Amino acid sequence: MEEFMFSLKDGKEIFMRYFNALKEAPTILYLHGGPGMHCEDFHCAAHHLSKSFNVIMFDQRGVVRSQKIYSDEELNVQMLVDDCEYIREYYNIDKWILLGHSFGGLLALLYAYQYPNSIQAVIYENSNWGTIDAIRTIHKNTIKVLLKHGYNELAHMIEEKLTSSNDVTELVNLLGQIPQTILDEVYYNKPLTEEVKKYWLLGNVDDTQWESSRIHRDKILEDEVNNKSFLPYLKMINCPSLLIKGDKDPVMSKYSAEYFLNYSPNSRIEVVKDCGHLVHTDQVENFCDIIINWLNEISFN
Repeated sequence: MEEFMFSLKDGKEIFMRYFNALKEAPTILYLHGGPGMHCEDFHCAAHHLSKSFNVIMFDQRGVVRSQKIYSDEELNVQMLVDDCEYIREYYNIDKWILLGHSFGGLLALLYAYQYPNSIQAVIYENSNWGTIDAIRTIHKNTIKVLLKHGYNELAHMIEEKLTSSNDVTELVNLLGQIPQTILDEVYYNKPLTEEVKKYWLLGNVDDTQWESSRIHRDKILEDEVNNKSFLPYLKMINCPSLLIKGDKDPVMSKYSAEYFLNYSPNSRIEVVKDCGHLVHTDQVENFCDIIINWLNEISFN
C-alpha cells in the first residue's frame, strides 16, 4: 500500500492511499460521503478488499488531509466527478469499479452516467441519489426518535422547517441542533471495533484541516445539483450495479431502494441486518464478503 499526496489536473493535491499489489486484478475506487467527510472509516475495509482487488481511496479535494481550500475558491460537484476520471486516466486504468457511500453514492452515479466507458461495475452503500431527498428522509426519521424521547418542541420545529424550506444548507445545518445521543440512535451508530480502530489514523488532523472540510461541505451544498433527484439516471446505468443497505439506515428512503431495484438494469440489493448507515465499519467482514462474492459472480463487459 502506498500513501501519498496526489496532484489533480489543476495542481490541487489530495491525500490518497493506493493498494496496488495485485497487478492483474480489477481496481475499486472508494468515494466517501459527507459532503466533507473523509475516507479513513473505509481504511479497514480497504485492507480486506485489497486481498482480492486493487483499491484507491482518497480524501476529496479540500477534505481533512487533502490540500486546504479557501472560501474564494471554486468547488462544485462536477469537479469531484471529474477528479475521479483524471485519477483513472493518470493511472491508465481501462475500466474500474466505483464504490460510493452516502453522498459518495451520488458521485458514483454521476460518474457512471457521464463516463460509462470507464466503468466495470458500480456499488452503492446507503447512497444519496439526491441530497434534498436524503436530508428530508433523515429528518423524518429523526422526528420519530425525538418524539420518542420527549423532544417535542425540537421535533415540531424540524417538521415546520421541512414544510417551509427547500434550502439544502439550512436543512443540513439543522442536524447541528440535534443532541448527539439522538443522532447516534437515528443513524444506528455502533462503537468502532478494535480492528477498525487499528486502521483509524486521524490523530494528527488539526483544526485548520477540519475547517477546510467545513468549507468543502458548504461549497458543495451550495451547488444547485443538490436540489435535484437523480433517481432517473439509474435507468441509464447499464453496468452491473449493487446496492448494500443497512436495514436501520436513515438516509435512503424505501422509495429510493425500490426504484433502484425496479428500474436500474442489471441490479441487486443486499440488505444487511442490524446495521445502520456505516455498513463498512459496523460489519466490515460481511460488507467485504458481499462485495467480493458479487464481483466474482458477475461478468465484466
